[in-house]
Amino acid sequence: MSAYTLTAFFLNWDDWGTWNTTTLKYSGASQDYDLYMWYWTGTAWSFVDDSLNTQNGTQWPVEAIGYWFANWSTYWGVAIRNYKTTRNCVLELFTYGNSSANPCEFNVPDGSLTIPADSPYAITVGATDAVTDAYEKYSSRGPTHDGRIKPDFAAPSHVRCPARPTAPRAFPGRRPRPPHMAAVWPLSSARRLSPSTR
Repeated sequence: MSAYTLTAFFLNWDDWGTWNTTTLKYSGASQDYDLYMWYWTGTAWSFVDDSLNTQNGTQWPVEAIGYWFANWSTYWGVAIRNYKTTRNCVLELFTYGNSSANPCEFNVPDGSLTIPADSPYAITVGATDAVTDAYEKYSSRGPTHDGRIKPDFAAPSHVRCPARPTAPRAFPGRRPRPPHMAAVWPLSSARRLSPSTR
């Protein structure tokens, strides 16, 4: 990573437990993993931080480390430890700071949607370039680990902004999507009504 680039790691796995319809919560994870972060000194890996949350049946299956940076260009490493498990789990590791300028060695955009966006009860909006309609590199992608198509919608990024008329395509990132979704959502909701309820 380049100097002063914030870096973080987020791990979750498929062990949420059972859904309680009364409390509207999952029972929690019983499979316990730990997460470790390292950086390259130029000659060896040096320990930076860890996430050692307990998962014994009531906690979420989540470990997270961040936000670290170095004042020099370096490599960051991550290790996952199987602390105490009784079955294999699908592990999902997400990185922050990963970009085309600072690529991850094993970057896999497919399935990069994290919680809560992967929930069947969440509406997820991806980002596309307003001119080319290409999916933005920073935008998370599906499918979910259980095969559902996500995101549910895609909205343009890098759009023109009346507040900055001399800077075309000056409105990037997450900010232009809510106004577009505000227009699309009522139309989408109306499609689900039966003719007798309109």
